[in-house]
Amino acid sequence: MSRAREWYRWKRRGSTELYLLWGVAAATYGGGDVITTTVVVYVIPGIGEANPFVHWGLDTFGLPGLVVMKLFVFGIGFLVSWTGLKHRDRLMYYVPPLGMILFGTGATVVNLRFIF
Repeated sequence: MSRAREWYRWKRRGSTELYLLWGVAAATYGGGDVITTTVVVYVIPGIGEANPFVHWGLDTFGLPGLVVMKLFVFGIGFLVSWTGLKHRDRLMYYVPPLGMILFGTGATVVNLRFIF
């Protein structure tokens, strides 16, 4: 494949696939996990956060602490993925959003099992 064609494929990937991957990551890791964690921690008596770092953030800063921690991790992952796109490194490009999608989906499912 020619270099120009390869460059065009990576450029196009940055405009569509990147936003789709990170949109799904935001929905699962950001939305689903934050909402279900909030319900589990604040609505269901006797159940707390299992992650000690997140537990500390929730105890110290409340829900804004959880959201800030999620945004920080999300930002680092997006930066790594964007760097992978610029350097045409598929591992750096795909692993952060797919990891967040898998983790967010898993955490949401676990939290939903506590809720229902």
